[in-house]
Amino acid sequence: MRTIILKTFLLAGLLLAAKTTFAQLPMKRVLELAPTDKLPFDATKTSAWSNSYAIDNSNKVIPEKLYENVQLTKYYIADEDQEGASFRKFLLPSGYYIVVVSFGGATEWRTDVLCVVDKEGNVLSTLEGLVTVADITVKQYRITENGSTIYVSQVKPSSSTSLSFDNVTSFQGYVETVTYGIKDGKFFSITGSTSSTKTFTKELLSNPGVNVWQY
Repeated sequence: MRTIILKTFLLAGLLLAAKTTFAQLPMKRVLELAPTDKLPFDATKTSAWSNSYAIDNSNKVIPEKLYENVQLTKYYIADEDQEGASFRKFLLPSGYYIVVVSFGGATEWRTDVLCVVDKEGNVLSTLEGLVTVADITVKQYRITENGSTIYVSQVKPSSSTSLSFDNVTSFQGYVETVTYGIKDGKFFSITGSTSSTKTFTKELLSNPGVNVWQY
């Protein structure tokens, strides 16, 4: 599974352009350069990318996990070719920002982390919001109009036996959606809900027109 495979030329070009056009930037500089996206926002599988900026995460304050199994229990840390790039920024009424940082680069792995950032560029809190591997998407997020609520929906297999993304054909499971808020610059969980048990197929999980909260 560790063999690197290029994604579509468009996505690869966007990420590689970001890393060759800019050196790794401190978060404060990213806040200055990146355009502000509009809320509400649903992180659909086909969401267009904004400008990308390579992030200096040398202090490792932002988790850099790239996953190997559907349960998201096996992972490795992004290497230098898969380092974080910011491609989306939202301004909240509180004055904080949500900056989305994506790890994986132009490979088949992608993990997006939502970061609460203050105006000085300090990362105050992080929340993993999206995971896709080889076009199989098992986690996605949505942000409400005023940014006060974030929904993270994740596919969870019923079996605890590790299921590699390489071996996905079909399995039984459910979708868990956790609702988060932001208080004093920190993410906190509010409530959670689960769907009924159903069959998930590779075709469904990789269908670009169907998102996790619609499974």
